[in-house]
Amino acid sequence: MPQVNVWVGPFFVLSGYVAGYTATELGKYEASARVKPAGAYTVARVAGFYPLFALIQVGAGAGRWWQSVIYGCRGGAGLWHWKAVA
Repeated sequence: MPQVNVWVGPFFVLSGYVAGYTATELGKYEASARVKPAGAYTVARVAGFYPLFALIQVGAGAGRWWQSVIYGCRGGAGLWHWKAVA
């Protein structure tokens, strides 16, 4: 299949269905008891992925710092212009 990105749309549809299915009571148009306090639910969802997000940000920053040490790039386009800088 030459265009793999055609699966992006169905993935979001399916993930939205799963999120809606798990957050509501069957046969009712209301939130389940575990998501009723919206603030607590939101904090729990963010706290679930934030440590990984922070770890990736620190890793990317360390990689960017190491790139500047090795190639002498000081911001801007990074390695795209490393030959012009050197």
